[in-house]
Order: sequence, then structure tokens, then C-alpha cells
Amino acid sequence: MHEHLVYELLAVSLPALASIFCFAWMKSDKFALFLLFIGALVIRLYLISLDPYLQDWDERFHALVAKNMIEHPFKPMLRINPIMPYDYTAWCCNHIW
Repeated sequence: MHEHLVYELLAVSLPALASIFCFAWMKSDKFALFLLFIGALVIRLYLISLDPYLQDWDERFHALVAKNMIEHPFKPMLRINPIMPYDYTAWCCNHIW
């Protein structure tokens, strides 16, 4: 792991670490939970920013086939009316799944 990433992750996790201090020594439960929530949010936003590119998840294809199966229950189709020619060997761009 790169050294600057370790420092950045430590910096964004400071509110979560401060919540441990508030809970253990100051006995402030509400403020500790608030800091823990803020720390978790900041850590998640930081980790999201590490990979800014959209991923080509296949769940969108599954959802489209499921939507099309509502109208045609026994024929799993990705595209109901394919207007353009398609490659039957490509799983992502086929007519019948």
C-alpha cells in the first residue's frame, strides 16, 4: 500500500477514532455516536473517491432480462425488439439470454 494512502486513511478516520475517546473517557454517548457516524461517512466517501470510474456491473443486464420476463415469462430476452444486428456469442449484447 502506498504510504500517502495510509496517511490519508488515517486522516479521514480521525472522527471515528475520536468517537472512541469520547465514549471511553468522556462518557458522552450521544457525541461519540455522532462522531462515529461522521467518521464512517467520511471514510466511505474517501473510499468511493479512490475508484472514480463507473464499473460495468452485470446486474443491469439481469434487471433488464427480469423486466422483459414480466411480459414474456418463458423467453428470457435482453432486448425485446433488437433494431441493430447483434452478436449471438456476446452475453451482454444478445437478443435471447
